[in-house]
Amino acid sequence: MDKEEKRESWGSRVDFLLSCVGFCVGFGNIWRFSYLCYKHGGGAFLLPYLCCVLVIGFPIQFLEVAIGQFTRRGAVGIWDVCPLMRGIGYCTMLFSALESVYYNVILSWTGYYFILSFFPSLPWAHCRNDWNTDKCSVGGDTLNRSAGDTDLISVTNYTAVLHVHGDVITDDANATDGGAHVTHPAVTEEAVTHPAVEFWWRGVLKLTEGIESPGEVSTQLLASLAVFWVIVFCCVVKGVRWSGKVVYFTATVPYVLMLALLIQALRQEGSLTGLSYYLTPQFDRLGDIKVWFDAASQVLFSYAVALTVLPAYGSYCPFNSNCFRDSIIVAIANSLTSFLAGFVVFSMLGHMAHVQQQSIDVVATSGPGLVFVVYPQALSLLPLPNVWSVLFFFMMILVGLDSQFAAVEGILTSLGDVFPRWLRWRAVILCVFVLCAFLLGISMVTGGGMYVFQLLDYYLFGSYVAQLLAFLEVVSVAWIYGANRFYDDIELMVGYRIGIWMKICWKYLTPVTMTVLILFNLATYQPLTYNKTYVFPGWANGLGFLLSGLVLLVIPLVFLLVLARTPADGLLERLRKATQSTVDHADLKKNCQGDETEGVDSEMQLESLVPPPVL
Repeated sequence: MDKEEKRESWGSRVDFLLSCVGFCVGFGNIWRFSYLCYKHGGGAFLLPYLCCVLVIGFPIQFLEVAIGQFTRRGAVGIWDVCPLMRGIGYCTMLFSALESVYYNVILSWTGYYFILSFFPSLPWAHCRNDWNTDKCSVGGDTLNRSAGDTDLISVTNYTAVLHVHGDVITDDANATDGGAHVTHPAVTEEAVTHPAVEFWWRGVLKLTEGIESPGEVSTQLLASLAVFWVIVFCCVVKGVRWSGKVVYFTATVPYVLMLALLIQALRQEGSLTGLSYYLTPQFDRLGDIKVWFDAASQVLFSYAVALTVLPAYGSYCPFNSNCFRDSIIVAIANSLTSFLAGFVVFSMLGHMAHVQQQSIDVVATSGPGLVFVVYPQALSLLPLPNVWSVLFFFMMILVGLDSQFAAVEGILTSLGDVFPRWLRWRAVILCVFVLCAFLLGISMVTGGGMYVFQLLDYYLFGSYVAQLLAFLEVVSVAWIYGANRFYDDIELMVGYRIGIWMKICWKYLTPVTMTVLILFNLATYQPLTYNKTYVFPGWANGLGFLLSGLVLLVIPLVFLLVLARTPADGLLERLRKATQSTVDHADLKKNCQGDETEGVDSEMQLESLVPPPVL
């Protein structure tokens, strides 16, 4: 960075902690952890989860924060410690940019539900909407229609059961794997759907027959998408000093709302039954290798590693900030939030199962199916359903915005490392990025948008790409830059030498675990399907592989470019020079002194005097 450019810094240590917690705690903490815990042995799942936190989650998170703080650079600039691997930084920047497009689409769905929660009659709670079919049923009532008739004609008593699988909801009469179909012996043996399902598919997504049919753009979702990008722009444009204050609201209020929802749910009948499904340990499930792989995947998702954010956030901390202790605090807050969210989800699902006289096995799910189908249905059964729907979706909006603020800030920080003079035009660059991201997101708010969303999720964000990036990060720092050398750097920052566990993880345990996880994902690959009925065409699966391959291609291209531009005789000498750190320790110490004299929060400056935590 040019000498004349003054790097931003956090207003206080609390700004940094809340921003990190807000970033790491996202949708996955709410819609994925609790379901995996229930699916894989209840309380017994905590054992593989905690093991994965200690072996891959916390070590990678701490590495990213520490190296960002040490180099005072973002995801690209941190590779001054090993210029040959700078392609990892460019790759994570591209990956994060695409993920922000995808993430804001989820926010657009959430915002649409939030607005409709203010309507006197919740559209997902009844069958009197234009999009409802004659198979729509709520509670014990069903709706039969003639063509064009939207009024309730007759009521027939029977039990309506939803089939929920993974991230999608099916109303297939032949549903299996924990699902069920609805029959009425007095009428016809035919599947029915809950209005929450029809609202999601027909009212919100307006789902077409397949990815080949994009359909029309949803004006409601388009407007919601635009609003959220405007919010992101306004909260990020002024830098971390401003966004660090915004998170005082966006990172704390969700916990208040979560506790309110939990208290209300626990007051309902059946809630304790739901919690027993969530927590009752089944230790025999620990012998299933899939349980351990799901735990590892969940930890990587919830700890949000291999993105641009944690190095960027670390780079805004004073040089002598105790990043080790702060990383422990963020990790604990992250995992406890996942655990708390499970109580909120399953206490509510237990009440819904009790009211509808169904098994928890039928209503339990994860992913968008939980947030946009099952949970709205559960909230509609409570007293004052509009109030609880407003609170729930407002909580989800805040959870998502925190992560989105961080993702965009991480991208801007990385660009500033590469083109430091661009920082003078931060607002213009951010405006261009937001506009481009908004235009790309339009493809996912059409009738075929869910298929595009699923394609990105399956082949990019839920695939081996993030796992490979995390693996390369750890190997490059631990084996090329050197784990002992990095330990010296950390000691220089925090004032003491941390325990040996991090070194063991970085050099051996984390790379081996990540390698096994990547190989397992590749070995168990299956072509993408949606709703267990729609099979994506071959060209769509090929497009998914092509997209993930293009993102990863950045790494070898930059590798070759750096190698070619390194002045040296012979390949081995080029490799040796290209892997030498260019970090100026004297300059870092000077920056540290500058921080101390410019009045950065004294709590951050003196935190290294606190006795070190044990790990």
